Amino acid sequence: MKSKAIVWTSPRAVELQEVEIGQPGPGEVLVENVLSAVSPGTEAEWLSSDESHHVLETTFPFVPGYSRVGRIVAIGEGVEHFRPGDRIVSGFDHLGRPIGAHAAHTLTRASDVDRIPDGVSFEQAAFFILGQTAAMMVKLAHVELSDSIGIVGQGPIGNLAVQFARASGASPIVAFDLVPSRLASALAAGATEALDPADEPALQAWLDRTGGLSRMIDLSGHVSGTNTALRAAAPGATVILSTGYAGSMCLDYGAIFGKGLHLIGGYVNSQPTLARQSTRTYLRLVEAGVVDIGHLLDTPFAPEDAPEIYRRVLDRDRSLIAPLFRWRED
Repeated sequence: MKSKAIVWTSPRAVELQEVEIGQPGPGEVLVENVLSAVSPGTEAEWLSSDESHHVLETTFPFVPGYSRVGRIVAIGEGVEHFRPGDRIVSGFDHLGRPIGAHAAHTLTRASDVDRIPDGVSFEQAAFFILGQTAAMMVKLAHVELSDSIGIVGQGPIGNLAVQFARASGASPIVAFDLVPSRLASALAAGATEALDPADEPALQAWLDRTGGLSRMIDLSGHVSGTNTALRAAAPGATVILSTGYAGSMCLDYGAIFGKGLHLIGGYVNSQPTLARQSTRTYLRLVEAGVVDIGHLLDTPFAPEDAPEIYRRVLDRDRSLIAPLFRWRED
């Protein structure tokens, strides 16, 4: 059957096209998507050039996206745990590749989807990849009661990481970002302090006062943010590197060596079991009211708006938090 999909035809080129969707084969489900979510930082990097998404084994042209929610409308032979009408989330496949979420319909393996809890809306569930990443970074940092933690980059993932760190009992929780509105949002989400790393006197005064933090998570997407995480780390600290950056970085080796830091790569697809657990953690804590994404929601856009939305994503338009494409009413 024919279905609409957003297609990246070449670097920085976006079109809405009709694509052919088959029927589910053995072990597969056909999903009628309601919403798909854009991760602005990562997708800006991937749309910019072919090289940036070689790790995904994708090349132009392709249907992007790795965060969608919808209803199962057909099941293939051997699918036992899902039925047509079930509300589900699905992101990467079992090999860590995006499943073309920005489309009206998608085929995927039943083993790669999770059911949406009854108390979670489609809008809340659509943030599951962002929530998965945030939860996984906090888990990789092994945050426990009264551990101090800093989170560099206060986009939607950083804001959610603040909430997961708070739920884990971390204190203090320090948010770092260049944008005042994001720092304010971090404080509202539970950060105990918010700092602009470009304010050198304030940052140095904070370091002199505290000596740094025992856990740091970098979500900045920029070498300066990664080095801020290294600088703000206390001696012996654990630093989680989860920044969507392709290529080499010039890092402060002196900070790593001199402070005996422990660096952990935070690419979610490198640990699929933990990533899947983190998806379920996000959905469970949203249903329980522990994690709130209401302040992060943008009004969903029509798929026809995709070229303009991605233009703004490439321009790093900070008024876009985490855009959603609405494929149909729920």
